[in-house]
Amino acid sequence: MRVGSRAMTIRAPRISPMPKSPLDPFDAGSIAAGDAVESALIADADLSGTDFGDVSLTGCELVRSSLDDADLSGLRAVDTRLDAVSSARVFAPRSTLHNVRIENSRIGALDLFGGRMRSVVIENCKLGLVNLSGNEARDMIFRSCVIDELDVSEARLTRISFEESSVKALDVHRANLTDVDLRDLRVNVVRNLGGLSGATITAEQAVALADQFAAHLGISVA
Repeated sequence: MRVGSRAMTIRAPRISPMPKSPLDPFDAGSIAAGDAVESALIADADLSGTDFGDVSLTGCELVRSSLDDADLSGLRAVDTRLDAVSSARVFAPRSTLHNVRIENSRIGALDLFGGRMRSVVIENCKLGLVNLSGNEARDMIFRSCVIDELDVSEARLTRISFEESSVKALDVHRANLTDVDLRDLRVNVVRNLGGLSGATITAEQAVALADQFAAHLGISVA
């Protein structure tokens, strides 16, 4: 873990531009597990309880829709945007997300554990639990997000940044972090502080977390 100023050199996430291509309105109710969908606009859909296991989405947009208890296990999403999704839970373990945007959404639990992500931006979202445990994520930005709990235990994170975001509780148990920029993240509690190795925080954040560092090291502060 590094403590430094905002002038320090940290490799920033490399985010690919989102392709702009015509989209065709699509009835998501016709999607079955394992299907491949391309250039589709799925709007105002209630997809609660749907089995989307191993579905592939390429160049798609999902807007103003609900995914409550939908099974997205093994989802593969490329050049795809999710906008204004409202769900108590989005269950998508072992998924592959490449060049994906999740925007303007309210999600109680976002389960992405055991997956792979690259060039992903999560922006202007209110999230309960974000479960990235065991995930391999590279080039990712959380921007203007409010998160209750972020679990990156046993995850491998490279070039990840947080911009104007807050997390109440961050779990970094056995995480492998490289160029993870936490300087613009407001965090209340960090669990398993040893996993912060490879992250960068500000001096002010270090002071705010001093009691937690002391407890982690077994130091009594009188």
